[in-house]
Amino acid sequence: MSNSFQNIATTMGKMGSAMKSNASITTSKVWTSLQTGVDAITSMFNNNMIYVKDKYQGGWLVNFNKKNKYMYNYPMAQLTVDLLYKDENEYILFIVRKRDPFKECLALPGGFVDIKDGEEPEDAALREGKEECNLLPGSLTLVTTVGNLTRDPRGYTCTSLYFANNVNFTKAMAGDDARELHMVHSSELKKFLTNESESFQTINPATHDTHMWHRKNSPDSSVFAFDHEQLLIETMMKGFF
Repeated sequence: MSNSFQNIATTMGKMGSAMKSNASITTSKVWTSLQTGVDAITSMFNNNMIYVKDKYQGGWLVNFNKKNKYMYNYPMAQLTVDLLYKDENEYILFIVRKRDPFKECLALPGGFVDIKDGEEPEDAALREGKEECNLLPGSLTLVTTVGNLTRDPRGYTCTSLYFANNVNFTKAMAGDDARELHMVHSSELKKFLTNESESFQTINPATHDTHMWHRKNSPDSSVFAFDHEQLLIETMMKGFF
């Protein structure tokens, strides 16, 4: 049984339990519960589309509260953004993730687009850069857009990768999903990405501590989170570093 029908069944079950335990339940409450279930069922069979009359209560549209909108009754991709910051000395900035998935791995700064408020991908990139790195570059260049089912274990995501050049890292500070910030010189990163080297060194811009990152033996794992190693290779091949 789908999540939608499970939610409807749960609502009906709660209503029945309430009626048994509370003889004084009002007719109005009973009608409201029944109408919620009827509206949800009717909407799901309306030309294979969902008509959102108030707030759809099931599955992946649970927080969708725009009125009088049509939505196809199919699963939807999550929209994300990633950023590649490079400074004037050819250093590239990464975060060290402090949460799963990919906890303690290097990652490009980024995150989810806030679609409920109509956020544009480039605005999301600027916001995420500020939240995770305390950086706000003057301009961004779109490098690529990638979407598939395997890049994120939480589900199908589609990401837009942006590039920012000549960014000043002196005020960079880790925040939000970032435990630390690390920067690596592009020359070292290139050698690693092209398999000329099995390791590379990063520098924490806040403490100036260094850390060596070594290639993992398992083909299913990487020092980088998600598909960020592939994103870096594509960015390198396009001449951004």
